[in-house]
Amino acid sequence: MEKLETFTSPREPKLFAPSKLSPQKIATLSYRDGLIYLFQTKAVYPIAAQDLEQSGTVVLSVELDKDGKLIGFKIHQKSDYKVLNEAALETAAHIKIYKPLPRTLHPYATFLVPIHYL
Repeated sequence: MEKLETFTSPREPKLFAPSKLSPQKIATLSYRDGLIYLFQTKAVYPIAAQDLEQSGTVVLSVELDKDGKLIGFKIHQKSDYKVLNEAALETAAHIKIYKPLPRTLHPYATFLVPIHYL
C-alpha cells in the first residue's frame, strides 16, 4: 500500500469577524443599494452607443427629500461618451420618487449613484 504525504499550511487562515455597523449605517447602505438598483434597472442603454461599442459608467449625484422624492440630480463623474452621460440624466429625470428616507437621514440626503453601460 502506497503512503500518501500530507501537507499542512504554514499558517492558519485568519477569520474575520463582521464589522460592527450601527443600525443607522446599515439602513443607509441598504437604502443606497436599493436606489442604485432602481437606477440601473431603469437605465436605457442607447442603441447608438451599443452600435459603436461605447461603454462606461456615469456617476450621478442624486438628492432626495424625506419622502423619497427626487429633488435634484447632476453628473458627479462623466463617462467618456456624451450619449451615455445624457442617457443617465434621462434616467434620473424619469425617476420621480423612491421610498421614504430612513429617519436617520431626514430631512434630505444625497447619494452617489453609478449607472453602468456595458
